[in-house]
Amino acid sequence: MRALSTLAVAALLASPLSVAAGSLDQPEITDYRIWESTRCYKPRPPAVQISDPLTFKLAIEGFNQYIAHMRRYLECAEQEANEDYASIKRVLEQGLAHVRGTAVTKLEETRDRIEKYRPLYAPPPQSAGLPGEQE
Repeated sequence: MRALSTLAVAALLASPLSVAAGSLDQPEITDYRIWESTRCYKPRPPAVQISDPLTFKLAIEGFNQYIAHMRRYLECAEQEANEDYASIKRVLEQGLAHVRGTAVTKLEETRDRIEKYRPLYAPPPQSAGLPGEQE
């Protein structure tokens, strides 16, 4: 019977995932399909008003500063996204471990309830000896 429950657990854990994801498919999560940074400052593009060589030079300087600010923004956003990814991964791993643990516990509890009746209703164990041999 223990081998049967081990096979059942293995089959459950090895079964292909369904088409729908877990609770990440719920509307309250899927309404937010685009991740956005919540702690990084996204710079605004500089105003471009060119009317002479001086304003042209100032526009180029402003653009170069904009590039530097945008680099810092992208580095910050990448770091934040990586941290969020690690957090989500951890939550999913913990959730899956909980699901597996609960499933194994339920399988074992059910097997134990059935095993209590083995002495009353199960046939006696079969001998592995040759026919006609006495034990």
